[in-house]
Amino acid sequence: MSRAENRGSRRESEDETTASDELDDTLRDYREASPAFALRRTKEKIMATKTTAAENRTDVQRAETEEDVIRINDFFNLQQIIQELHSFTFRDNLIRAFERDDRELYYTEAGGEITAGLMVWCESRILEEDEAQIRLTATHPEHREQGLAHTLVSTAIEFARQHEKEMMKAETDANSPAVAFWEACGFKQTSFRETKNGRKMVMMVREL
Repeated sequence: MSRAENRGSRRESEDETTASDELDDTLRDYREASPAFALRRTKEKIMATKTTAAENRTDVQRAETEEDVIRINDFFNLQQIIQELHSFTFRDNLIRAFERDDRELYYTEAGGEITAGLMVWCESRILEEDEAQIRLTATHPEHREQGLAHTLVSTAIEFARQHEKEMMKAETDANSPAVAFWEACGFKQTSFRETKNGRKMVMMVREL
């Protein structure tokens, strides 16, 4: 084959390749524009989101050892948490809850660090026979807007139901954003009191 014939053959081959590529692009554009393709891609995105959520899910844990109690105590006494709760948490109070079957300490963690905590009582001199109370709950500022507190409250409610309680109580600052949180959890404002420091507190109640 002469050099000229070889060049002509090469041009024809290149033209065929270009035409084939253009056809592939056209078919791909048509396929991606179709409703079926769009639906499949949407489903893929949803499944990817669910997979990511499952991988990042933080399960509620119950304090099983005194070491857990110490870690929970340290969490509640972080400066940011103290400022929000307006109080220091004493380890002895948590230990007493840990040692009793009618009280419980729950927490979530990520990367070995506690991200949220809760203490619930089902028996106390300050509670009626059919009442339970969430005494402490807080979420680390860096782990908010993840539903951790809602999950802890749901766990506490289930614990109270197991103890045949009919009402869950929780007290918070009447001027705090926490009021909206408790209402989102199904609680209602029932009564108010003023502390020695002049803070107005509201009792939030939910029927079980």
